[in-house]
Amino acid sequence: MLRIAFHQQLKRERLRRGWSQEDLAERIGSDKKTVQRWETGDGLPRPSLLRKLCEVLEKSPEELGLVEESRTNWGAKPATSHFFGRTQELRTLRQWFAECRLIAVCGLGGIGKTTLVARLVEQVEGEIEYGYWSSLRGAPPLSQVLKEWLLFFSNQQLSTPPSSIEEQLSLLMELLRQRRCLLVLDNFDALLQGGQRAGAYRPEYEVYGRLLERLGSEEHRSVILVTSREKLREVERLKGKSSPVRSLTLQGLGFEAGRAILEEKGIFGSADEVISLLRRYGGNPLALRLVAETISELFAGKIAAFLAENQAAFGDIREVLEEQLQRLALREREVLSWLAIEQEAVTLEELRADLLRPEAQRELIETLDSLRRRSLIEVQEQGQFTLQPVIMEYIQDELVRRACQDCLQETFQSWEQFAFVKAQARTYVRESQVRMLLAPLAEMLCSELSQAALKERLQRALERQRQARYPHGGYLVGNVLQLLLYLQWNLREFDFSRLTIRQAYLQKARLQGVNFAFAHFVSTVFQSTLTNVLASAFSPDGQCLAVGTASGEIRLYDSDCEHLLQKLDGHNDGVWALAFTHDGRRLVSGSDDRTLRLWDLESGRCLSVLEGHTNRVRALALSPDDRLLVSGSDDQTLRLWDLERGQCLRTLEGHQGRIWAVALSLDGQWLASGDGTGTLRLWHLPSWERPLHVLRGHGDQVRSLAFRADGKLLASGSDDGTVRLWEVASATERGIFRGHSNRVWAVAFSPDGQWLASGSEDTTVQLWRVQTGERMAILLGHTHGVRTVSFHPEGQRHWLVSGGDDQTICLWDYTKGHLLTRLHGYTRRIRSLSFSPTGHWLAAAYEGEGIAVWDWASGRLVQLFHKPRHEPLSLAFSPDGQWLASGGQDEVIWLWSMPEGRIQRQFVGHRDWVHSLAFSPDGRWLASGSEDEIVRLWDLASGKMVHELRAGCWIRALAFRPGGEASRCLLVSGGDDSLLRLWDISSGTCVRTLTGHSRPVRALAFSPDGRLLVSGAEDSQVLLWDIESEEPPQSLQGHHGRVRCVAFSGDGQLLASSGDDLRLCLWRRDGRLCQVLPSGHEHMVRALGFAPSEASYLLASGGNEGEIRLWEATAGRLERILSLPRPYEGMNIQGVQGLSALEKQALLALGAVEESA
Repeated sequence: MLRIAFHQQLKRERLRRGWSQEDLAERIGSDKKTVQRWETGDGLPRPSLLRKLCEVLEKSPEELGLVEESRTNWGAKPATSHFFGRTQELRTLRQWFAECRLIAVCGLGGIGKTTLVARLVEQVEGEIEYGYWSSLRGAPPLSQVLKEWLLFFSNQQLSTPPSSIEEQLSLLMELLRQRRCLLVLDNFDALLQGGQRAGAYRPEYEVYGRLLERLGSEEHRSVILVTSREKLREVERLKGKSSPVRSLTLQGLGFEAGRAILEEKGIFGSADEVISLLRRYGGNPLALRLVAETISELFAGKIAAFLAENQAAFGDIREVLEEQLQRLALREREVLSWLAIEQEAVTLEELRADLLRPEAQRELIETLDSLRRRSLIEVQEQGQFTLQPVIMEYIQDELVRRACQDCLQETFQSWEQFAFVKAQARTYVRESQVRMLLAPLAEMLCSELSQAALKERLQRALERQRQARYPHGGYLVGNVLQLLLYLQWNLREFDFSRLTIRQAYLQKARLQGVNFAFAHFVSTVFQSTLTNVLASAFSPDGQCLAVGTASGEIRLYDSDCEHLLQKLDGHNDGVWALAFTHDGRRLVSGSDDRTLRLWDLESGRCLSVLEGHTNRVRALALSPDDRLLVSGSDDQTLRLWDLERGQCLRTLEGHQGRIWAVALSLDGQWLASGDGTGTLRLWHLPSWERPLHVLRGHGDQVRSLAFRADGKLLASGSDDGTVRLWEVASATERGIFRGHSNRVWAVAFSPDGQWLASGSEDTTVQLWRVQTGERMAILLGHTHGVRTVSFHPEGQRHWLVSGGDDQTICLWDYTKGHLLTRLHGYTRRIRSLSFSPTGHWLAAAYEGEGIAVWDWASGRLVQLFHKPRHEPLSLAFSPDGQWLASGGQDEVIWLWSMPEGRIQRQFVGHRDWVHSLAFSPDGRWLASGSEDEIVRLWDLASGKMVHELRAGCWIRALAFRPGGEASRCLLVSGGDDSLLRLWDISSGTCVRTLTGHSRPVRALAFSPDGRLLVSGAEDSQVLLWDIESEEPPQSLQGHHGRVRCVAFSGDGQLLASSGDDLRLCLWRRDGRLCQVLPSGHEHMVRALGFAPSEASYLLASGGNEGEIRLWEATAGRLERILSLPRPYEGMNIQGVQGLSALEKQALLALGAVEESA
């Protein structure tokens, strides 16, 4: 809603009735402060209160000064300050706008189609509810723009569009029927195939024809304006005098408008001369601007002299452009080519960085000034430079043709001079460069040459570059790399050693075995070792971004998220919370390892470790003077620390669940904390005795909190999928923002307090207008849950960072919805292992890769399969080995047939991550344990849930007791409350509780005879239980960190344990420690398992680095290592230059090697 003196109108209506603010508040079921806020212009009523307000006052929203706001996104709409003539055309379009639903404006390039439509849009903007300008110049796939349109025209209410194009089209038509919208499709001809019959689409773009068909033939209230150089088949078929589909073919400008253009360029002549010039160039405004400079420079401004010299008839704007380009100096053509590559407006410095020749750099300002005078470039108000669409397309086509010819003639001059794809371009620009430059070049080359011939030419080009005495170090090698990756050719057949590689985008590229020895990398982007991103924070000056990861690493990037500046290593588990000190020199972090650390950023040293919490540290906040640190933990306490001395000053208790979030207001007056029960506590400082307010409203865990800069508002995000806004002073709920379809992990206010961002498990980032609660945008770029969002502190940049479980950091321009940078990480941490009871299969759950099935006897990878959004955390084979169950972050359990890896069934019911699975010994039941604190029992045959066993804590481990009839139905669960519960499955009741651990239980295993149970926990203990006895368990002492996994051998005589201390401890059945093996894993061991054979002591261990190690346990001998190939496995980087130590370290971690070339 848009406020139109609402506060004045409301007060007037109240006083007319003689009511006080309390009277009005009582009548609408609100409070005096809310009415007071409305009348002072601070806020608007939410829909429910607005309805009551209208009923009580007997007024409509419009009568109260509220009108529906029109929403527009004019994006690439050009300015119309240089608009001449077209009065009749505008009148016609104005009339059609009132009567029609699909209007096409066609005509030659440069004739003024886009400018005319832009002027029309300015005239009719007040008559529409929604307006959107879509430039199709970069030929975006329909699936991409459809999602943008659906989000926009649904007022950002549609977070998950339908999967099929036809369903998306149907939904678009429904939205266009519901409201009066204006949709502009500019440069539609970019989707058409050149050299074919008119209106023929490029391959894979035919679906746009279906779009036009439905827009023109189906009833709706909206208007779609299309510009195209070619007439469109669908429009031609549907148009007619009485049809709601019309087409306007734009002709040249008339005398007055043409003369005005010439005079603007300083060209004057007689009426006859102007008419002759207009006829020669068909009244094409772009052509007139281009030739005006020629007339001025070469013919002293005399039109007659120019006409006498140029007799050829004008056919197409391309002829004029060709003629103009022939007159240009090489440096001018070079700059035009770079502007066409850049595709969007760039600064002088950005353009200078593209140019490799020093003389071109020195003469750049002079070159730009010359091109501006020739009307070949446009200079925007911000001092940025770009090209008109028709010129850009022409230059791009010329560049592709020239690159093809250079390859055929083996000169490769353009390959050396220009980057066809810029590795460091914004993500959306780089994707367009692939479509508009690289893809057409690949298609053209493959049509001219066989694969063998093209391969030989490229190999010779690389070899010539290598043999050159003074290598140019241009863009050639980077272009070859990009082309090969696009064509998906085997890069091992090409030698990139001793070459300069510039502007190569190698994220997500598989470069196993490629030779880069002694290469020099310049502006090249590789994949990183970034794991799941749990936390983020910008430095106060905005120059640095810190992210905390699930591996315990803290990474510092530049503000563009392009360069890794530093890594801070010290935590040995996930980093959930980060905060910079206000001078930006130090950083505080909180981790799953139960510690907080203070870091000096100049040296990278850890200054102090704050210990005291007995469980994971999830959140922290710093006071304005950096003296006080507040931390929140799974131990349900808040701790106040003296940051300088590293001392705990006070422990605040009272929360009844794990504390996920804390926030301090910028003035240091308010502390907020949120917990797993869904409650918030507000503390008014300096009083610490008890919270001033307890806020209730969320229906599930509160995961995130943020104060607005002025301290008046507090935002909270919850597992109930809502974001709630609270007024701090009154401790009242201000509004509820609904839109996410899953838990909200993160919330953040923009620096000016007008925007609120939220990140969710539903993979979206959503932007809300704080004043009205209106959702303004949905940012789609992640494939898994979004754990963190942070606004750049410099509000003018409009930057927002998000990170999550897809090992990705995204940098957004949140006002435009543009994804500026996407930084891809990589992880293959092993989360679970399971041996098939009947064969030689070993299944492993890899974070980021999916599920792998190995033949452990031969070391062969049998199958690798993956379900989108299913990040597996737990695995279990059925007793007959036919099925493999996996549970994970998507809250669903999937049943796979073995060894093919086909999905047979899904079990849906959990509301949080599934950490543990176990099949009953007879294979009838499947048990699953989750963070939703419930053990669910499933009937495997029917897929139905049989029992819900409520444990009251996160479930980390499950084990069925093997054995005969009497013990068949006994299930043991272990979880975060440190207890072991024994469940009678037939009745679904807990029959016994075992105590002995002091911290969360991570692992359980029964001996094959069912007599003994072993448990491992975060208290470093391994406990051995005799299930039939009431005696206390035997404590097996050997670990110095969390025990994450335990396993019994097939004959029950040996058991193994491991965890954070990287030790593999092997124990006799009687509890005696027989040996300790150094595991060879990095960071931690997450999974263990013995091969099923009674005669075998083959032990498998899986670690964070992604290796499975197979041991002959009794001998302590490492038999084999099973490892999925990493992205850069065997890639030779011996002697490379241009990489920082951190970048080189990352490449080695991803499989690169340093071998003598």
